[in-house]
Amino acid sequence: MCPSVDLVRKNFFYKKSNIREKKLVIIVFFKEPAHHLFVTGLLPHEQYSSVLNIVLNHTNDSEITVKSKERLIFHVGFCRFSSSPI
Repeated sequence: MCPSVDLVRKNFFYKKSNIREKKLVIIVFFKEPAHHLFVTGLLPHEQYSSVLNIVLNHTNDSEITVKSKERLIFHVGFCRFSSSPI
């Protein structure tokens, strides 16, 4: 579910620039640095997402081990999917 336009205007302000009349660049400045920004999209030559490489790292205080081929739920940007890493 995408956030409403009012919510985006409240938490961010942005500037649009047209560079060399070919690319649209959006520069986003955070009003509060505690917020995260997720940008998703496909490149011009892509039609759908197919391969995703993700690296899992342990934190120093983590005691959980991730077993090979264990079913995990990934939340990347606005997409949520489950997969079994090798």
